[in-house]
Amino acid sequence: MDGFAAYEKGDKSEALKLHTKACSQKSPTACHNLGYMYSNADGVKQDKSKAKESYQKGCDGGLAKSCYNLGLIYFDGAKTKQDKQKARTLFSQACQSGIPESCYNLGVMYRRGDGVRYDLSLAIELFSKACDGWNAKGCEAQRLLTEKQK
Repeated sequence: MDGFAAYEKGDKSEALKLHTKACSQKSPTACHNLGYMYSNADGVKQDKSKAKESYQKGCDGGLAKSCYNLGLIYFDGAKTKQDKQKARTLFSQACQSGIPESCYNLGVMYRRGDGVRYDLSLAIELFSKACDGWNAKGCEAQRLLTEKQK
């Protein structure tokens, strides 16, 4: 049985054990799942440090969703030093890999000038990319900002 199968069966302690083992063997998916469990206190005590470490391994292994989740941790500064430049880099990486939520969050950063230079044109472009990925917030933000520019 793998960690995901154990998780789906509701055996979260077995899932934790299997994901931990697979992550130590460089499985990006197992690392991501482990990060999720620690980030959301899902079958384990919440531990943002372990979540951050696990998501970093998943991101380093090429899993864009891990890069996005790691970006959220750095952006929010939850149980870690807030680092919006690192968040921008991670959101950009995940956006380029097709994670529409990441494109949306990056667009918000540019629209507000939050940790990046204010750039409304780039924000609209990022919202458009998020919208292309079926992100409703991205579609709405793109529509509103495009109307404002008229």
